[in-house]
Amino acid sequence: MALESWNDLTLTEKRKIRKGFIRNPHKAYERLRAQAEGETPDPTPTPDPEPEFIPVVYAFTSYSDAEKTTEWGTGTVETTGVEFNGYTEVEVKTNSVDGFVGNKYYIISSAKTDGTVYELFTDAGTTSAEIFVTITAN
Repeated sequence: MALESWNDLTLTEKRKIRKGFIRNPHKAYERLRAQAEGETPDPTPTPDPEPEFIPVVYAFTSYSDAEKTTEWGTGTVETTGVEFNGYTEVEVKTNSVDGFVGNKYYIISSAKTDGTVYELFTDAGTTSAEIFVTITAN
């Protein structure tokens, strides 16, 4: 039984390849194709373990707008490990303003701790939380 080349598969077909091959599905598929054609495939290496997620804590100052017109509060956030569409989810751990601890927001993943003001979102970059922050390493 001959299988099609990896490049001839549709995106849907490529997605159907078993999750265990997620690190390099192209190489895994070519190995399966070689087996189907009777070729001797290279031995399957043991996959590397997934790296353990280590949360990072940042201090923040929140503002009413990108121009820092009104300072609202200060506190800390911790990364949750959720990243989507270039945005990183953070959870508020402490805040000088009541009612925000436990809230989750998204900030652009390329944010720097250099005093730049960043807008927070309630999802990955689509819906503004109407909160602007500067962050520093904690």
